[in-house]
Amino acid sequence: ATPWTTRKAPWTAPTESAMLLAAALGASALAFSCRTSVTVPAHRAAPARNHIRAGGDSNFAYGLSGSSEPLSEFDPLGFTRSAEAEVRWYREAEVTHGRVAMLAVVGMLTSEAGFHPFSEGPFAGACIDYVEQASPSLCAFLAIISGVFESYRVQIGINDPRGIATDPDTPEEAIGWSAERAITLRADYEPGELGFDPLGLFPANLEDREAIITKELNNGRLAMLAAAGIIAQELVDRKPIVESLLDH
Repeated sequence: ATPWTTRKAPWTAPTESAMLLAAALGASALAFSCRTSVTVPAHRAAPARNHIRAGGDSNFAYGLSGSSEPLSEFDPLGFTRSAEAEVRWYREAEVTHGRVAMLAVVGMLTSEAGFHPFSEGPFAGACIDYVEQASPSLCAFLAIISGVFESYRVQIGINDPRGIATDPDTPEEAIGWSAERAITLRADYEPGELGFDPLGLFPANLEDREAIITKELNNGRLAMLAAAGIIAQELVDRKPIVESLLDH
């Protein structure tokens, strides 16, 4: 039989980029398909935000955690002076990107050290070039997994833009598609708290909870800077970051 790559046909094989895009979009499309089946665990519901945080003022960022010394209440661009709904949206973005960055930094360092649990490898050069060396099936798998996790986060914390009426007393203006509603967090959701805590590390005590949330945010902020630095350096010299550091 003639190999499929040499057949004359009216269609062409999908590119790797197209496969990745289809996989990611397919998984993310589930975001609003079964929202009513996912609820915020009772012990993770948003606490009252009018309390005084340890070492901070309850008026800053509407009482959200994350302000710590030596840069207490650091906000030179004034994002925290926006409406509360916007500030909570910014915090959701910050904690989510921080978690991704922490995973990214660990992944970049370990993969460049030769640890590749999801692929046989070997990979050569800087980790920013690994995507081009990875198999399409691995990339598609990672895209699907990412889409599933993102869909879960959307169902847990973000308002349904369809405005489905689940209560007969729902006002008419709250029914129907709304793009604005799609970028607002649910009132019973605390930014970043998805209920994922298999080891039971998230404390029940409010003060301890504030402390651990702030630690996660600070580590995420550091990781975002670190990931950006690693990517920038590897774009310049196309060498693994540890090798670049040793050369200097």
